[in-house]
Order: sequence, then C-alpha cells, then structure tokens
Amino acid sequence: MKGSRPLWPKHVVLISGDGHWWIALDYRDRKEEPPVIYIESDGGTTFELAKNFNSFLVGLCHWGYED
Repeated sequence: MKGSRPLWPKHVVLISGDGHWWIALDYRDRKEEPPVIYIESDGGTTFELAKNFNSFLVGLCHWGYED
C-alpha cells in the first residue's frame, strides 16, 4: 500500500517465521556474507543469531531421543 510502513527493514531477506517473529539475512550493512538475525515484529526485538549463513547452519543440531 502506498504510504504504509513496511513490516521489516529494507535489505532484510526473510528465511522463516510466522508473522510475529522472523529469521532473516541482514544485508543492511553488507553486500556479502550477511549475518543471520532474529526479528520479533510485535516487540521490535532484533538480535544476531550467527555472523553468516554458514555459521548458522553449523550451529544447528539434531535433538533426537534415545531409546
């Protein structure tokens, strides 16, 4: 809509979320190797999850259950 405020900052690429929170790539300060950030759209909270996408993937783990 014309004149409406965007839901997220320009140069932020959303990866996943539900409308209340998002995981995104933040290209605002970098053109390459952007940090992965968490955005909470309701409260305006934003923080860095990883310094880049590769670090984010390496930090993921599988939480399995043992029998």
